Amino acid sequence: MAIDYSVEIHKFSTLSPVPGRTYIWQAPNGQEVQLPVKLELIWENAQTHQLIFKSTATIGFVQNEPVILELTTSSPFGLDLKALQNHFRWRSPLDVITILVPKLMEKGIDPYSYKYPVEGFPDCVDIMDSQSKTNRLSDQFLEELAVEYLKSGRGYASQIAKIRGVSERTVVSWVEKARDRNILTRVNRGQTGGKIIPPEER
Repeated sequence: MAIDYSVEIHKFSTLSPVPGRTYIWQAPNGQEVQLPVKLELIWENAQTHQLIFKSTATIGFVQNEPVILELTTSSPFGLDLKALQNHFRWRSPLDVITILVPKLMEKGIDPYSYKYPVEGFPDCVDIMDSQSKTNRLSDQFLEELAVEYLKSGRGYASQIAKIRGVSERTVVSWVEKARDRNILTRVNRGQTGGKIIPPEER
């Protein structure tokens, strides 16, 4: 059975942490990316949600560098080898981790909630810039994070990082953004804590 390209195809790509032992890769821009992670690219029938194509890449950390540890592709209709050769770029999952994710983190965007591009690699950075406004961390997210931060006290970065599957540095940057947006009051340098500022006072 061949893929029916006459139907509307919904394509999306997601990133998620892999449970177990984690490693931190420091990107050239200074952002700390937690590995291993799993990047999935899925095509499905937009009306029936039937799976059409799926690619899953696991990116790990070997000899201080991100590498693709595993890459699988599957389709219940059989893989279209000609289409794969013309449109599927095998290095794309690695580009997401080494290029796109550090840029997202630098902009204060949660890499696990971002809607990744499904084509157009290696021009993913240009695509990201066009989407960055719609993927800005919401005030609601930062307020929830600030509540977690205040409950955790000292050692908050480690605790929240484990829960949310990000690096400790990312958690610290989120807390700083909460203060920058007047969601959380400022404290003296070297101190932790503060108070949640009511929405009407921000």
